[in-house]
Amino acid sequence: MIFTVGTVMDAQERAIRRTTTIFELTYRKYPDGCLVLPWNDHFETSLASLMHSTPSHRNDNALIRNEIARFNTFRNNRNAVSSANASFHISQLDIGQSLYVYYIISDMVWGVVSVDSQGRSVGGAATLITYIVRRVEIVPGRGPGTEVAPTPSRASTESQGSITFLMGYNFSSEMPIGFTIGFGSFYTSWNFRLIPPGGSSSDSPHGISTGETVDLGLEFTAGWAFNLIPGRLRLPVGIGMNLTDTFHQYAHSGETTWRQPDGIFEHRRFIMETGLQLILGNWFYISSTVRGFSRFGFTLGAGFAIN
Repeated sequence: MIFTVGTVMDAQERAIRRTTTIFELTYRKYPDGCLVLPWNDHFETSLASLMHSTPSHRNDNALIRNEIARFNTFRNNRNAVSSANASFHISQLDIGQSLYVYYIISDMVWGVVSVDSQGRSVGGAATLITYIVRRVEIVPGRGPGTEVAPTPSRASTESQGSITFLMGYNFSSEMPIGFTIGFGSFYTSWNFRLIPPGGSSSDSPHGISTGETVDLGLEFTAGWAFNLIPGRLRLPVGIGMNLTDTFHQYAHSGETTWRQPDGIFEHRRFIMETGLQLILGNWFYISSTVRGFSRFGFTLGAGFAIN
């Protein structure tokens, strides 16, 4: 009897838990009843419709409801147990036995829930829902210990999701100070340039030039980031303008003023950009684009991206 008990204890010590994911479904549920896969948009636009602010409403209701039915059928046919009670049932298993565990996880996320009468996007809360079925089996191990599969978290279930918000630094080859901010697939970038006073003096109808000049620049784009690999790689396409000007300092009647003889931002040109945006994990991104029409440049960016 003593020998038998010792054998059982040794088997328990050497048993490990092997977990395999059999089924996984993640989607967003919006207040209007629409069900949308995480890598799709509730209100999507092409670049042309974006210019006219007319978002197109869409959902994946039929596909998702079919997958939910498949989840319920599988769960019932395999007598799957809830993740809340899984620890007790797993503790009753012997080596060679297995069971199925199901998870239903929900969380609140931010997204575009509707559009107003003028076609503008309206943000709001949506519910992120994940269904998972895992097979847990007890197998002989090479040493003592227990391998436990963690309960899936929001970070893991959203790894295939679309971006809801991003913000970061944006470097332009012409204007190195800048930032990018985005909501969903829409993004905008702003860059600035300020060259300190310098130059040569000259006479002008505005007075006598002191020789001091300041070079100002502003470059901005707005566009749409198209999913190439959902939640991992996007193709940003945007349009905008490059504005530059030089302000001169003049002395007249003992006072100095800064003027632009030809009007503010006299030099203007349209620009277009396209490139790649790589999502790293669930929190960061890096990007690079080519900009230009009459003259070409490039941008480099990095920052935070939230699924």
